[in-house]
Amino acid sequence: MTNEQILGLINYIANKEQSGKTLKPEQYNLLLPADCIKFAQLQRKEYEKTQEVTNAIKHLKVSDSNLTVNAGTGIASVPTNYEYGGQLWYNDSVPQRRKIDLVTDAEFNLRMGSPLRKATVKKPFGKLVGSSLYFEPKSLGSNVKFSYLKVHTTPVLDYYIDTNDIAIYFSDPTDVAAWSAGSYDSGDTVYYASNGHYYKANTTTVEIPTHSDWDIDEDYSHTLTGDELGSSGQTASTIVDSLTIEMDWRDTEKLIISDMLLERIWPNLKKMELAQYVELQKQERNLS
Repeated sequence: MTNEQILGLINYIANKEQSGKTLKPEQYNLLLPADCIKFAQLQRKEYEKTQEVTNAIKHLKVSDSNLTVNAGTGIASVPTNYEYGGQLWYNDSVPQRRKIDLVTDAEFNLRMGSPLRKATVKKPFGKLVGSSLYFEPKSLGSNVKFSYLKVHTTPVLDYYIDTNDIAIYFSDPTDVAAWSAGSYDSGDTVYYASNGHYYKANTTTVEIPTHSDWDIDEDYSHTLTGDELGSSGQTASTIVDSLTIEMDWRDTEKLIISDMLLERIWPNLKKMELAQYVELQKQERNLS
């Protein structure tokens, strides 16, 4: 389900159950990221406790990311997409896979002060401080591997307002391929991104992408005319380009997040599960 479909479903329920109350796209874009954060936090707490939660969040798992430990300081930079948790290991000179204990500041200090518990190449440990990992011993080099949960995607539903004051939604342009010169079969749709704008051409052969060969791809870009407005207030003659980013959760989790949003806006709907509601609507349509 896309962000647009989720908003449509929310507004369908709200319009039917709340006497015409609906959620505007700018409100949706404020609330949806917050509920995605809340949902991710709830999932992290239960991660790997049940198979269902593990399946829900597995797309955020990064396995065996390479770290390089500075031999002088024992410090390595945390990956920029790091969000939560972590397991560390390295291959020693044997080579043998060695677990690296990830400990608290207090435990780190206790071990450093104890002759019996100080770090060795067989029993290394580390601590997380801000955007850095501190290791003992400091000589682990470039053989350290880090597994963790990465930051989830922050969703956006971008749009422009047409002359009829209707929001026209853009699609997520993530998968628009970069231009690759070559020959194409008749009827092929070729996509091209240039200076942030998105174009397409239906053509037999195209070797060089000149703008005279291409039309604006309305799924991702639009030239504003008349009284049309972009989502950030852009006006006529401006090309507005899609900033839409889809949620990276499965449809099952998207429905849960949508239900959380409904609870926030319309508390008397908090007992309603979207999945059940959708099923009920299907049954009603089949009976009518």
